[in-house]
Amino acid sequence: MAATLTFQANAGKQPAAPTYVDRFRVQGDTSYPTGGYDMKLDEELPGKTVIQAFANPQVASDWGFAYDRAGDKLLVYVLSTGAEVTGGTDLATMDTELVVISK
Repeated sequence: MAATLTFQANAGKQPAAPTYVDRFRVQGDTSYPTGGYDMKLDEELPGKTVIQAFANPQVASDWGFAYDRAGDKLLVYVLSTGAEVTGGTDLATMDTELVVISK
């Protein structure tokens, strides 16, 4: 299975630097893949180079997120333990915003 990534907004080129800020909605699925969700941001943001991406933790559900830029993956962690969510875990209720900074 795969997370659903839905484009939400683009702030456009920032006047102080040649950077862009894009927002995506990320919805989980019923089987978290070991090693994280493949985001394919190079396909979503053609011609841009991702500098960093981050998502807000879902404290009520004890989930936190980290973006692996080298692997282009969104990793999901259990905030109370700091451990990555186990492969196959049902994250169908996961719904967060991914903010991507690129140039």
